[in-house]
Amino acid sequence: SWKFLYNRELSVTSAFYFICFFVFPVAGLLYFFKKTDTKVLKYQSGLRGQSNVVNLLRIHLPDSYSVFAGLQLPFMRGDIDCVVIGQNGVFVIEVKNIRGVVSIQDEKLLIGGKENTYKNFLNQSFASGRATQQYLNKRLKQQFQVVPILVFSHPQSYVNLGFRKYKGVHVMHISSLIKFIKTNKGTTVIDPFKVQLELTRAVGEENIIN
Repeated sequence: SWKFLYNRELSVTSAFYFICFFVFPVAGLLYFFKKTDTKVLKYQSGLRGQSNVVNLLRIHLPDSYSVFAGLQLPFMRGDIDCVVIGQNGVFVIEVKNIRGVVSIQDEKLLIGGKENTYKNFLNQSFASGRATQQYLNKRLKQQFQVVPILVFSHPQSYVNLGFRKYKGVHVMHISSLIKFIKTNKGTTVIDPFKVQLELTRAVGEENIIN
């Protein structure tokens, strides 16, 4: 009868509006919060990794070294996790708090046998080192060769690549970092205090850890 057809059409219309104006928005919000939650967790994990490396440097490096954390140079969009200044070099450190076996294959960095498609960590580390080097060369009128380092700080990460460079970057586990810095015989920094003073002018004293 016409009443049945009318009720049926009304039900279909109600269901359509319910899906459009309730189900889809709720599903969208849930997806948004899930993605936001994942980003927050990654960010917090990164901060923990950076904090672990900073504490390691602060405790185990001699007082003759200066450590900067969260360094953002005037022309850079992002920040650099750590910069270490010593008589034996300027070390620019990017930290990744990621678990898994880290390896190099065909000049590509693999974690757990897979390439990270989200971000190229080798390129990021090299770019941070180059930016720091260019800044210091320009400001101090002296040619510095900084040492870019990519450090994996997660307790369940495994790195056994030695101290060789890959695309201009040294890749290592946090447990090897202090030894590498202390034994590095790269470019000698004639006056580490001048470098420290210039970076302090650039970013402020609150970034100095040691």
